[in-house]
Amino acid sequence: MTRLAILVAALLLFSLARLQAQEPGPVAEGVKLQLASLNARDKAEAEWRRLQKSFPDLLGSLSLILQSADLGDRGVFYRVQTAYFPNRATAVDLCAQLKARGQGCLVVGK
Repeated sequence: MTRLAILVAALLLFSLARLQAQEPGPVAEGVKLQLASLNARDKAEAEWRRLQKSFPDLLGSLSLILQSADLGDRGVFYRVQTAYFPNRATAVDLCAQLKARGQGCLVVGK
């Protein structure tokens, strides 16, 4: 291998390492969307599947978070929520797009 080829390979590896270091990792907490709340886990999971099919361009790549909420005499409800967003503005924008298409939506979290 020539010195030029070694130099080019080293530069490519260095550039790749820098790009990987700059990519944000998954967000583990923060802002998310709540799309529904149902009184049974299986109903909540079915609703998430329905929503993903209804809005594949908006929800297709997002992950489900089911948050249980004990409402006392009313029982336990399961909140259908999306995985976390990197910032509030992104969540607000997606929520607005869903509302424009007739889907109720709440931005929840910090």
